[in-house]
Amino acid sequence: MLEWLCEYYVGEIHVSFGMTTHEEEERVVQLFESKGRNKDVVVYSCTSGYPVPFHDVSLLEITRLQNSFGDRVKEIGFSGHHLGIAIDIAAYTLGATAIERHYTLDRTWKGTDHAASLEPDGIRKLRRNLDATWEALAFKQEEILPIEQVQRTKLKYRKRNCDHEFTKNNCLYSCTRGKPIDSFKECEVNAFQTLAVLGAGCNGTVPGD
Repeated sequence: MLEWLCEYYVGEIHVSFGMTTHEEEERVVQLFESKGRNKDVVVYSCTSGYPVPFHDVSLLEITRLQNSFGDRVKEIGFSGHHLGIAIDIAAYTLGATAIERHYTLDRTWKGTDHAASLEPDGIRKLRRNLDATWEALAFKQEEILPIEQVQRTKLKYRKRNCDHEFTKNNCLYSCTRGKPIDSFKECEVNAFQTLAVLGAGCNGTVPGD
C-alpha cells in the first residue's frame, strides 16, 4: 500500500507510528527515501489505544522521532488518543508541527474510539489553545516590554516619599502606627522589620490592613 501511494498519490502522506517497532519505523522511512517521497511524509508519534492513559502517551517519543527522522521526512507530528486537550499543547511545544485527533458528534456513542475523540466544541477549544500557544512561543522583542515598563515605573526604584530622615527605627515606628512593638505577634514584627529594611515602612501599611 505504501508503495502504491508513492507511485500514484501526489499529496502529503501521513503515517502513524503507533504499534510500530523502531526497526519497522526505519524500514518505512527508507522505503519512502528509495521512492524519492520522504519529503512528502508526515510521521506521527502515537500510542494506539482507546483511550490512552496519560502515562502511556509517551510524549518524549516526539523528541526521539525528531532526532531520528526530523531531517529525513517533511514533519514530525503527534496523533493523540487520550482524554482532553492539554497533552496536545505539550506535544506542540515539544516540536510536533501537526496535531491529529479523532472527532465525533457524541463521545458516548458505541464504538472503539468515540470516548477518546473530540466533539466539535473540543476541536474548537483545541484550535484556540494551539493558536494561543503559537503566539506565546517567542523570545521577548525587548529586554523590558512596554507592558512591563508601566509596572516597572510604578514599582521599581521609586523614590521614597518621606518628610524625615529614613532610618529603620523611624519606619518601624511608622509601620506600627506608634503601637508598642511588643503588642504584635512575632510574625507581624518580622513583617514590620522587613518593610523597614526595604524602605517601604514610611508609608507602608500594617499587615492585615
